[in-house]
Amino acid sequence: MATLTGVGYRTMPFLSSPARYALSPRFQGLQKTAALFSTNAKTSYYKTVGGLKYDRSALEAAAKAGKGDGCVSLADAEKLFAEMVDGPGVTKIEFRTAFKILADYTFTDEARDSFIASLAKAK
Repeated sequence: MATLTGVGYRTMPFLSSPARYALSPRFQGLQKTAALFSTNAKTSYYKTVGGLKYDRSALEAAAKAGKGDGCVSLADAEKLFAEMVDGPGVTKIEFRTAFKILADYTFTDEARDSFIASLAKAK
């Protein structure tokens, strides 16, 4: 940010009050402090795709599970179900996410059967 040498920000009558504040040392210090606390953390628990909400962590876990050989194994399916069902019951968004994962990723036959059976047992 450019500064004017020898001219204080308070002595600039042609600047609006917000502009003078933006030039003040206090504001610049606040910006630096805010930058320290800002992170690139996930902004939401959900991921919206095509106007529908899905469980972000389950979609990310499915992407990791299907990366290796391109097929979700039985062990991966069990981990994926445990990641998706993180509360006392299964919500409609978790069900929607499960069906999206089943549609988008290739499962082995036993993994698909186990995943569907786990969904059927969930309340």
